[in-house]
Amino acid sequence: MQVPLGDQMRGSPQQPLLDLKDQRIGFDICYEDIFGEELLDQVRDQHPASPSAQQAPGHEHPERTTPDREHTGRDTAAASTAGDASGTGATILANLTNLGWFGNSHALPQHLQIARMRALETARPIIRATNTGTTAVIDAHGHVQAQLPTHQEGTLRATVQGHTGLTPYARLGGNLALWLLSAALMAAGTLLARKFRAAPASGADR
Repeated sequence: MQVPLGDQMRGSPQQPLLDLKDQRIGFDICYEDIFGEELLDQVRDQHPASPSAQQAPGHEHPERTTPDREHTGRDTAAASTAGDASGTGATILANLTNLGWFGNSHALPQHLQIARMRALETARPIIRATNTGTTAVIDAHGHVQAQLPTHQEGTLRATVQGHTGLTPYARLGGNLALWLLSAALMAAGTLLARKFRAAPASGADR
């Protein structure tokens, strides 16, 4: 029995962004917003442009000239017309998630809180589209602008303002805590060294 599994192969860790007018949208699915550092490449400037933005006039599409490329559904969805923000990181994040297996448990508000934390860390608005809840629009400060009730069909309409620039966490990722700890240790060491150097001088004056 031969079953083609090409459509189930893992895609590139850096998926192209969706260029929509003057905004760039970075997508993650289901539980991926739990891992904050995995979203950072989407908001950093070095994230690759969408396939259409990279294609030069008179040249074949790069995906067609690379037969061993691993394709995912998001490769096709991201092939949009490049906007003015092409070449920069995502200005908006979108989370498309299936929370049906969690029922009506505490996981629904927990995942909304996780998305709010990602918005704070990256200073990017987040659009959440879910099948059971909670579909919501979160601004770049982590505030819920609009949301739908859980387990109810509906259409959510809201205005989303994209953001650029990098927060300290977006620049350093998990290393931010190490930098802060190192700075605290260096400051403590400097204070202790000054204290020990000053002690003999005080004794000599007496």
